[in-house]
Amino acid sequence: MEKELFSQIAKKGPELKPFVHLPETGYIASHRRIGEHWVKIFVMGNRANAGHTHEDKGSFMLEFAGQAFATDLGVGEYDDPLHQLYKHAQRHNMLCPTGPKSARLLLAGFPLT
Repeated sequence: MEKELFSQIAKKGPELKPFVHLPETGYIASHRRIGEHWVKIFVMGNRANAGHTHEDKGSFMLEFAGQAFATDLGVGEYDDPLHQLYKHAQRHNMLCPTGPKSARLLLAGFPLT
């Protein structure tokens, strides 16, 4: 039975779309070749007033040639004592403003820069 099921699976999957937009979630992703290597980018979005409470709209992940260059470090377990720190923009891979007006964004002694 197992061999029969495997024989029905195509040897090659469908061509991947180089760009995908999922409007219901606000996610976008791109998967393309540069020379012999793949570059992948994923941008996190969300609809306004969605239930997810992390400040991660606009965070992104970037991989090239199988190696991560930008990851979202704001991902963790909800039972982790540091969970409350993870949900702020400074803990996600995002562009965050800095300067005198952003001093209020310091979190538990962790600087933004």
